[in-house]
Amino acid sequence: MVAMPVETKDAIIWAEQQTYTDRGGNVNEITFDPSDAQPLVDKTCVYLDERKIKYGTFSYDDIRPIIDEIIAEQQPEQPTEEPEGPAE
Repeated sequence: MVAMPVETKDAIIWAEQQTYTDRGGNVNEITFDPSDAQPLVDKTCVYLDERKIKYGTFSYDDIRPIIDEIIAEQQPEQPTEEPEGPAE
């Protein structure tokens, strides 16, 4: 696992809000889908580069733990069941 800069989470969140143009000229949204991981990695690099943040070579697998954390934070909270009070 590659050590990533602390700004990586912000970079991934920003990257997922971007689009990219594929070889066919189609504009596509960037997602966390691992089957289409390269655009997310590329845009994450753009964010880091534009801010002159130093980082090493990394892959989708290297940022997957951060992606999982972001996804978990985006999930709506599940209501917790209230314990039933004493019978009256």
